[in-house]
Amino acid sequence: MTVTKARTNLLPLVDEVAKFGKTITLTKNGVPKVALVASDELKGLLETIAIMSDRKLYREVKEGLAQIKKGELGTPLSEIKKMYNIK
Repeated sequence: MTVTKARTNLLPLVDEVAKFGKTITLTKNGVPKVALVASDELKGLLETIAIMSDRKLYREVKEGLAQIKKGELGTPLSEIKKMYNIK
């Protein structure tokens, strides 16, 4: 969608993105420039990037998921919070 068209329909577009989790790419001169993304979706994407960027944390998440699939108990939440200084 062009930026010009989006400008005239911004409020309905915001509602659509927020309600349905839809992503709308805005173009300028036919070139994609920005995207309207629901804030929850953006937060999830940023968290995923942060986890995948931390090799140790990513490895631990993968190992934990594998343990869950095998029906094994993983590390208790209280221990994980201590490891990452989470209160």
